[in-house]
Amino acid sequence: MSGASWLLVLGGGALFALVNALHCAGMCGAFALASAGAPAGRGLRLALYLAGKTCTYVFLGALAGAAGARVATGAGPVLGLIVGAALLLAGWRLLHGGVSRGASGPLGTALARALAGPLSALRGGERRGGRAAAFSLGALTGLLPCGVSWLAVLQAAALGGPARGAVFLASFGAGTAPALLAIGLLGGAALSRVGGGGARSARLAGGGLLLAAGLLALLRAGWSLGSADVGACPSCPP
Repeated sequence: MSGASWLLVLGGGALFALVNALHCAGMCGAFALASAGAPAGRGLRLALYLAGKTCTYVFLGALAGAAGARVATGAGPVLGLIVGAALLLAGWRLLHGGVSRGASGPLGTALARALAGPLSALRGGERRGGRAAAFSLGALTGLLPCGVSWLAVLQAAALGGPARGAVFLASFGAGTAPALLAIGLLGGAALSRVGGGGARSARLAGGGLLLAAGLLALLRAGWSLGSADVGACPSCPP
């Protein structure tokens, strides 16, 4: 993989997070506030919270990338078609009202219930100023059934390699940091200062990026299918 390709992976993950910053703030803003706690040591606790969250993202990205690499030998184009269709659907939904904050279906519900107790305990620990709880809280919130983060995991799977998937999710985690830092440092009032026009612009930008990513995934899958057909034709010229 060339240096330019790695830059695209890095930039793609960060850009995907930045254009969905309002969603990230709404989904995890309360946890950032809980991590912030008392003014003394607030910056360090927020950094530990974000580090824990990003570590979980990196793990999920590597796992998804490895899974994508395993199927790439036979079903890679099919995976690309599925990812492209999912991104197009998410982009259309975002342009017409937003991506769902929770994953639908029994898996998302079960995961949210399983994390409810530990998250509540860790938030209580953060109010007492524990640094270890800040990192653990971040690591657990990275597993929450969030539509945007799981779309990022889906894109990592389409990259077809654990290293690429991990890098994409690491840059995604870094891209979520500015909005969550603002909430943790400025308090809940930071959310109310975002005007309706800004929210609409961010929603349109996020939807447009998802549509573009979906079309790119479909084009790559179509190209792979076409190349496979040509390679399988014994009478075709090399």
